[in-house]
Amino acid sequence: EIKEQLFKHAIAGGLINADKPEDLETADGFIYLKADPGTRVPIAAVTGGMSYRYISDTEGGIISGRGSHATRGLQHMSWSGDVSDVEVDTDTGEVTVLNIWCVHGAGRTIWQTGAHNQALGALTMSMSRCLSEGLVRDNGSGIALSPNYLEYRLPTHMDIPNQEIEFVNEIDPYGPFGCKGVAEPLLDAPAPAIANAIYNACGARVNNTPITPDKILVALGKA
Repeated sequence: EIKEQLFKHAIAGGLINADKPEDLETADGFIYLKADPGTRVPIAAVTGGMSYRYISDTEGGIISGRGSHATRGLQHMSWSGDVSDVEVDTDTGEVTVLNIWCVHGAGRTIWQTGAHNQALGALTMSMSRCLSEGLVRDNGSGIALSPNYLEYRLPTHMDIPNQEIEFVNEIDPYGPFGCKGVAEPLLDAPAPAIANAIYNACGARVNNTPITPDKILVALGKA
């Protein structure tokens, strides 16, 4: 779908002499005429004018394609392994995450930048769940005592540690183009890695999240 729309833009803009999209093909960053591959135009030259070029009332300057894939009930397991490096202030119970290293098997990685950014978000979300996110209720009334983002703490840029991510490009035999999941599948491993790092750093074993300073002090026998 995207290629057909791209070809229509090239023809409508007079950038290549063709009668219909079926006369064109792409390779190496160019759109070329099937009957004469030497007649070609850079894809960048076509996309550069798409913000103001319209093909019809329904086809404008935005190229969009849709696709679907049915796995027929087969399950595709992606996996992750994480290591965390933390500092713990044993007087206050405060935890600082310094580094998170993640290796993730998501099948074939088609868009490396997008997959990497999804992984960064997942690691940050899991760290936040582990250390600060928590809905606190008043036991008597049931009223939420952390109803907004001041009390329900989310990490800021100052809280996010160094994150290093590697993808294992193992081809999944059932997924589209050999792909599996990335983003939410990375949420599971960072939190237990951080909890284990806290235990390794100071001996405080906390088995429920969020691992707040008061829980660490209790585990250390200081509260």
